[in-house]
Amino acid sequence: MRPMRKEREVIMKIRLLAALLLIATLFGAFGCAMIPAEDEESPVNVPKENKNFIAADKNAVLSGENNEAQSGNLINLAATDEKGRSLYHIVYNISSSQRVIEQCETLAADIYDVTGVELPILHSSEKTDNQYEIMVGRIARKETVETVDKFDLGESDFTVQIVGTRILIYATNDHALMSAIIFFMDQLAEKKSNEGIYGLAADTKYTYEHVEFPPFEPIGMSEDGKCYDFKLTIGLGMYTFVRLSYTGNSGWRIQTKYSETQDFKDDGASQILAYSMGEYELGTEDARFYRKEISVKETDSEVILTTEADKSRVVINKKHFTMNFYTPSGKVAQTITNITHNAGGSSITGLLNKGEGVYGTGERFNAVNQRGEEIEMFSKDIWSKYDACYMVIPLVCFSRGSGVFLNIYEHMVLKLGIPSDMDRWSASVTGTGIDCYVFTTEEIEDVLNGYSALSGYAGLPEEWTYGMLVCAYSPDLGQKWTADITPSAADGRGEGVYEMIANMEANDLPWTGVLAEPWGVLYSENEQHRQDLRELCDYVHSFGKKFLVYMRVGDARPAMSGFSNEYLLRQVLADGTTNTKLPHTTADTNNPDFGTGSGGLVYLDITNPEASYWLFDEYWNYLVNDIGVDGCKIDFCELLPENYELKYYDKNIPTAGSHHWYPTAFCTMYWDLVSSKPDGGMCYTRGGGIGAQRAPYMWAGDQRRYWAGLSFQLKAVLSSGLSGVPYMSYDMAGYQYGPDAEGFKALDVESEVFVRGTQFTAFTICMQTHGKVLRSYQFMGLEVPKIVNGKPVPLLDENGNQMLDEYGNKMYEMVERVPEGKYEWVTDIYRAYNKLHEHLTPYITELSEEASTTGNPVMRHLVLGWQDDPNVYSIDTQYMLGDAFMVAPILSSMGGKETCSRNVYFPKLEGDAEWIDLETGKTYKGGQKYLIEDISIADLPTFYNPTTKSEIAKELVDGIKEIYAYAGEFVDDYLASRASTD
Repeated sequence: MRPMRKEREVIMKIRLLAALLLIATLFGAFGCAMIPAEDEESPVNVPKENKNFIAADKNAVLSGENNEAQSGNLINLAATDEKGRSLYHIVYNISSSQRVIEQCETLAADIYDVTGVELPILHSSEKTDNQYEIMVGRIARKETVETVDKFDLGESDFTVQIVGTRILIYATNDHALMSAIIFFMDQLAEKKSNEGIYGLAADTKYTYEHVEFPPFEPIGMSEDGKCYDFKLTIGLGMYTFVRLSYTGNSGWRIQTKYSETQDFKDDGASQILAYSMGEYELGTEDARFYRKEISVKETDSEVILTTEADKSRVVINKKHFTMNFYTPSGKVAQTITNITHNAGGSSITGLLNKGEGVYGTGERFNAVNQRGEEIEMFSKDIWSKYDACYMVIPLVCFSRGSGVFLNIYEHMVLKLGIPSDMDRWSASVTGTGIDCYVFTTEEIEDVLNGYSALSGYAGLPEEWTYGMLVCAYSPDLGQKWTADITPSAADGRGEGVYEMIANMEANDLPWTGVLAEPWGVLYSENEQHRQDLRELCDYVHSFGKKFLVYMRVGDARPAMSGFSNEYLLRQVLADGTTNTKLPHTTADTNNPDFGTGSGGLVYLDITNPEASYWLFDEYWNYLVNDIGVDGCKIDFCELLPENYELKYYDKNIPTAGSHHWYPTAFCTMYWDLVSSKPDGGMCYTRGGGIGAQRAPYMWAGDQRRYWAGLSFQLKAVLSSGLSGVPYMSYDMAGYQYGPDAEGFKALDVESEVFVRGTQFTAFTICMQTHGKVLRSYQFMGLEVPKIVNGKPVPLLDENGNQMLDEYGNKMYEMVERVPEGKYEWVTDIYRAYNKLHEHLTPYITELSEEASTTGNPVMRHLVLGWQDDPNVYSIDTQYMLGDAFMVAPILSSMGGKETCSRNVYFPKLEGDAEWIDLETGKTYKGGQKYLIEDISIADLPTFYNPTTKSEIAKELVDGIKEIYAYAGEFVDDYLASRASTD
């Protein structure tokens, strides 16, 4: 038997409601099946004050007689069969996740605490035919459900109804569903007896219609004059309690709770992150999170809140609830129409203007303008797909110039003008209340600044990080860092770090650093391995270049000196014991290079001061300051589980939201370490949440080397820039090949994709090659191992032994993959655009300095400069580098033709100035779209804004023109290679 707990019955009821809502919210429909005992006869105590409850004739119900007259069901939770086994069960569905299973256990525990009855928990595959079901779920209005006899919700928002022998609880949305569950549980609780007998009668269908504008009731101003409280009636005796305050940076803060006895939760995601970094004491006000005094004026119809300092105000309509947020100049920045909070979660709804663009939400591959999208705010390792997302930041910017920031790490869903509700946006949060900042600004740049002021400004990278990083993928420690992954015909790669450096130098290809991606080197105690690492690091430094390594976020291993098992983060199991092998997230993943922790992954408990000191101040201090490592690429930031209770050393860190908090905090801690080096360091990360911008850089995840990948990368950088992440790069022109059937390995396709990816990457913060694809110089001529039966054929000596090269690497029979000389134009054009990127470094440095103090990104969507021009709202194939250069890359094949064309939209410039084509010298008037023609393989359509505020940019124009002329010299080589193919 489960031990009795001492919580009050009302607390048990709240937990029961929360469990039911969470299950229903996450999985749409959840059945709680209970099998009655036919030989049990118990009277029903019917409350006189509740006319809906009347005694049920159980024999009539069981016999099926007089079905229309059925008015109720008896549920005797204590009933057992002839062998003493319980006849009642809680059943979870076949597709249920670990979270649902654990919620079922919580549900059973709560029933036990209230009734003393212990119910078995079964998998749906074990379920037998039952005569009574409690079905809880969501249903679309007018939708037909065959299993419940064409059940139709009609015009109501929820219904509790008996159909045959089923009790049905259905609702159109999460709020209505919670209302329905509370109604159902209220009736159930009133029928409780000492024998564990519950009764429910519903002789009439109970329906509820959602109130679009909930009734408003003021509570009043706090004693310090900084917070105004009110409550909204959301139905059936439920209320949402709301606190409104002004926090500076043009940000009004909305907080909620669902019970009068609760406290408002003041420490949201930004506060928790600042606390994690030792910048903030929980529960206090500092310069970042302070509140300003507000004045209140109340009339019969309105409550008006005003800030004396900034003249921003909020007007609450008391009779027809809305909250209008005004900018200091008197424009409506936002209108909130509904706020709900209950035991299972919360939601907030606002209005969208007609034709308005909606931006942000983190890294997005589908589009930059998210108007019309429903977005699950949850990071997942789903690579090379348009709906992937490695980084989520619940910051939403509107083209009107205002913004909304949900200061919450937990799972949520954003609806941004979806087809069924085109003039509204909403956020629905699982398991917690609303903590929302509304920025009453008129410029998106001010929204980005306000977000950065709350969650932390991006660190300023060192200038060397703006260069070209070349990656050695999985070098072999056992072969002195000389060998990459096992050579294969698929990869066309076989040389290691030393040979890669030699080829970069021999071919006059600019590079500023090497990223060596081994799994084991950081954890090896082998002295030879350490010496190999030191020698390689010294070798790279001898060229005046930098050396970076690679690790998984949070990884710590027993092989590492000083390791202690006590340093690991733990999962709390059902029996109260803990486990250091954390299961991975249940989110979908399809990364072929990693098993996503099927056997469990370990994570350092970074809230343990001894653990974090050991990793960052001792172990990594040795790697950075003794070995000489200059930075790290931190991968797999999306795997920390979100469904399980975690036991942190610091009890102030909640489990909820850890999926996004942990990688953000870990990478920020690493950045604090390497950025303290005299010449700085680099933290290159692939995921996180609120505050991820603190540790530059991010990279845009894994993309294949194909045309769609280029588009994904561009959209990811632009959407991240509108989410407060000013520094983002990517694996230039792709990281991995696709399947043979997709045709990505055809040299003509790969060479063109690689060149086009190189071109627009030159106008970004950083260039980086990575992965298993061909390197730049390998297009000049390459042999690859001969493959037989999927394995490379060894090169044997006269004695039949496999031969080794001068480094001790195994040698293989080789066959031609890249005809020598034919694709040399690829390397030549790559060289030209690398030199162009070097030429832009002073301007990139200027933009980075601005980004670190304002949050304004280096690489910008056009809406940042022209938010009053609807023509730019959905353009995501053009972008600005600062305010000086507009880039319109080629993101599709020329189809075998010598040239191609594309449309380019030119926004209006100050004083009717005209844009200048840096390739041809042609000029273009603003406010119009033009067809740009005769674009060769060497061309990147780039247009200069002569009204730029940057004096540095003006000085770079002539140099850009010279490099474009140099790149054009290789077009004939490209055409010759195509002619020889024909």
